[in-house]
Order: sequence, then structure tokens, then C-alpha cells
Amino acid sequence: GRTRSEEVGKTNKSLLRLAKELGVPVIELAQLNRDSTKRPGKRPQSSDLRDSGEIEADASCILMVHRDM
Repeated sequence: GRTRSEEVGKTNKSLLRLAKELGVPVIELAQLNRDSTKRPGKRPQSSDLRDSGEIEADASCILMVHRDM
């Protein structure tokens, strides 16, 4: 079997192909891992995307919603 990270990467590649074939943007949602909560300021970074570095590597744009607490 594949790991969750491998499955997320495979799904990400499929979404990229679909976006190119159809010529449309695709919005992919992802959870953050817990590393961002350990950082001073707790501001998330693209490297905090959970389960796959491929999301960070393949994305043309990454948007994150963050509220200082």
C-alpha cells in the first residue's frame, strides 16, 4: 500500500493534469501540520502543508488564512 503522503501527491498530480486539460484553475484545500504552532508568532508557512511537499512544490499560488491570537 501507499502512504498517505504518496496518495496526496498522486491526487495533486491528477488535479494538475485536469487543470491543464480543461484550461481552468483548480482549488485544492489542505490542512496544516502542527509545526506552525511551535514557531514563534505561529504564522503558517507553505512548508506546513500536511502530508505532502508536492502540494507546495506544484502549486502556482498558495493562499493561507491566518489570524493572530
